[in-house]
Amino acid sequence: MPTELARRVAYRRRIARMTQQELADAAGVHVGTLRKIERGARGASDDVIEALAAALGVDPALLLGSRDRADARVHAAMPTLSATIAAYDMPDDGPVRPLTELRASVDEAVTWRLAAQYVRIARHLPSLVGELIRAFHLASPEEEAEAASLLVSALRTADAAAYKYGARDLSARLVELMRWAVPHAGDPLLDAAVAYVRTEVFFAARAYVAGLCALEAAAGSAPVRRDDATIAARGALHMRAAVIAGRAGLAEAADRHLAEARELGDAVPESVYQGTAFGPVSVRIHEVSVAVSLGNDHVRRALDAVGEWTPSRDLPAERRSGFYIEKARAQLWSGLPREAFASLKAARRIAPQHTRDHPWVREDAATLRRLRRADADSLTSFAEWCHGQRRRVPAGKHPQIVDATERRGSGVGRGRSALGRRSGSLRHRRERPAAAGRGDRGRHRRLQPHVLAHPHGQRPALAVPAEEHQRARRGRRRGHIRRRTPDHPHHRAPAALAHPVGPDPYRLREALARAIAAQPAKGAMTR
Repeated sequence: MPTELARRVAYRRRIARMTQQELADAAGVHVGTLRKIERGARGASDDVIEALAAALGVDPALLLGSRDRADARVHAAMPTLSATIAAYDMPDDGPVRPLTELRASVDEAVTWRLAAQYVRIARHLPSLVGELIRAFHLASPEEEAEAASLLVSALRTADAAAYKYGARDLSARLVELMRWAVPHAGDPLLDAAVAYVRTEVFFAARAYVAGLCALEAAAGSAPVRRDDATIAARGALHMRAAVIAGRAGLAEAADRHLAEARELGDAVPESVYQGTAFGPVSVRIHEVSVAVSLGNDHVRRALDAVGEWTPSRDLPAERRSGFYIEKARAQLWSGLPREAFASLKAARRIAPQHTRDHPWVREDAATLRRLRRADADSLTSFAEWCHGQRRRVPAGKHPQIVDATERRGSGVGRGRSALGRRSGSLRHRRERPAAAGRGDRGRHRRLQPHVLAHPHGQRPALAVPAEEHQRARRGRRRGHIRRRTPDHPHHRAPAALAHPVGPDPYRLREALARAIAAQPAKGAMTR
């Protein structure tokens, strides 16, 4: 039976309009291996999955499919990364490549960070960071600055995965290690970039005022040269300061820093400077973020200013998906749930991993699920993609997928399947003990897990045929029950029809009418 990985590889290959031979040649694997993977006859190692993903031009997480598998790979790398940076001052022995090769590896890792490909980061960064630490300690005085610069860039990439996946303590340690290494690089612009990243620590601690002070100090000490890299470094600091001022509720400070960022952004082209995207487009995106942070009337003004504008596809995927996430929250607060859901889906298409693990996405999806009952199926599926964890049911009569999380009070919806009432031709049925009485149905409706079963499902024992049972259920929903005809195989005549007049109720009615008519009127004289 094809596995989830097999179905996803075959689906992505057809989308790319590639044959099995073409994909195998592009990925550097044997075509027989690819055929077995698509049939589900064998699994695939991490190297094979990454090779197939690179050949298809997609993120490896899209081939893994399951949220649990992607998350598990990222979380499994955290202890190794933590152990690597714990011994930063006394690294172990190991191979060290030349700085030119290390530069190429770091540049590739930076592209993964900007594209929000955290599975790749988690797989490669622990070993890369360890090698860069050894290279820094073994570097000559002439190479020390370049080795320190590469180490800071790699640590920032690793910090992105740690912060996005909730390892806030590890993220804070990575930031402190970056601050330790950046003086050895001797680059003031890199120092400004580290101050930009350090803001994550203040966001996690909700210390917004302290974070604003740190950013203002960094912006004050940044160089004032007129080249693009220096302007972008200062503009990024003001852009970040505007966001954290908005979180602190300081509207005047937010507007002041946003005006500074807007002026500096108009002076440079949109690009990536020192690992940070900056330019007029990035500033415009942060205007929405600041408005969402301030709330109230600022949200509506930001939406009016943005209108139907969409960021360019040349912008990094993480920045573009962040724009749609913040726009969705602004639309939701403005009473536009349909538009908010469309923005969330756009963010998912651009950067699935960044969108799925964003806390605002989970909150907004749960809120939309309660508001948009008409889109229950698609909204619940989206919320399940953000929240849920699915597991396989032990082997039984039919393959089933059971929702492993309890939906009661989770915001995803009570008394409904996580995928809605119908999905294609499959019907969703609830498992209930056979001995449960009528009074227990409500309790089981609330507490029993929801099952996406075989098309025929697990039918309860009925006293009537299944088709008649379904017709009766539909009748009860309309407020009436269809009466069975006397020739129905399960028809049971009422006791009144046992009268000698006959089994026909209409004859009984006519006989009673004749008897009443034959009686004398009240008060009439009789002989």
